[in-house]
Amino acid sequence: MTKDKDQSFYYNIFDDICEGSSRISVFGRDFFVKHPMVSDFVKLELVKVKEYNKCIEKGILTKEQLISQMKESGIYPHALEEDINKIKIEIETTESFISSQIRKVIKDRERLKIKKLTVKMQKLQAEFNSLMFDDHADAIADRRSYDFFIFDNIYLEQECKVLAFEDHHEMSKVDLDAIYVVFEVYGTSLSNNSIEELVVADFFRPYYQFANSCQEFFGRPAKDLSQNQVSLLYYASLFKKVFKDHGDKIPDRIRNDPRAIIDHVNGSMAQEEMAQKSESRMDKTGSNFVVGTKFGATKEDYSEAGIQGNFLDLSELTKGGKTLNTEQAMKAFTKQAGVK
Repeated sequence: MTKDKDQSFYYNIFDDICEGSSRISVFGRDFFVKHPMVSDFVKLELVKVKEYNKCIEKGILTKEQLISQMKESGIYPHALEEDINKIKIEIETTESFISSQIRKVIKDRERLKIKKLTVKMQKLQAEFNSLMFDDHADAIADRRSYDFFIFDNIYLEQECKVLAFEDHHEMSKVDLDAIYVVFEVYGTSLSNNSIEELVVADFFRPYYQFANSCQEFFGRPAKDLSQNQVSLLYYASLFKKVFKDHGDKIPDRIRNDPRAIIDHVNGSMAQEEMAQKSESRMDKTGSNFVVGTKFGATKEDYSEAGIQGNFLDLSELTKGGKTLNTEQAMKAFTKQAGVK
């Protein structure tokens, strides 16, 4: 559960997923979006191929052909493309760095960095797109198939039997844009991230017992489920197992945060693997000590990362950026560990 979403948000999307549709408001009245099934995505791809082939038959250039012409004419935005690719690499590198970290403050800082980089990349991508001609076969096929996907899934009533905008081809651009905006908001609210957050919410946990059976959960076979219902069952099964195997070790403060839970479990598993490879971590008293000096990690950071053991706290000795030599570290170790 995130700070920008309250409990009612998750109740609402759970209800929508179970119903298989979501209420949207546009033009001052309510309509219903049917949650797409796998078969709907198959139809989407078939429409895209059909529209693409129509364009080719009319002699419309493909995206690849258009880019080739732009490069030959010297108007292709190479610099923007390079900047976008650099940011993509930086985001990937930062994500890899996060996975190696223990301190929560560092993880939070780097995740904020990723958010800022993503916003920057989106702006550059928008600028790049504005310089690209969008009248090639690929773009036309994408737009027409997207229109089909939207208007084939918006209905007048919750039972989703009567299409709401069969005459959308005659609608103005302003009206079409209003529908696109509302549809995008609907899609964002039912993202995989939102479904992950839903299945770790306290009120949802009793439903874990039904997570392995679509018949028990939704009363219908898998082939009749929406994509959102399939995702719900998948994440519910995943976190059901996580809480079963690691529930007693997951700190209360992160039990509603799916990303933090996965980080914790991964850290715990990594520690177990390291312990199996080397018994030299055990001191004379038989206690597994974790040294909390590297990067300033605290006992709470290690706990949240799933790393267990008696915490060897050297923070007082390393305040102000001080470093310890081997002799000083060993003295602190023997003092806290009780080794004589």
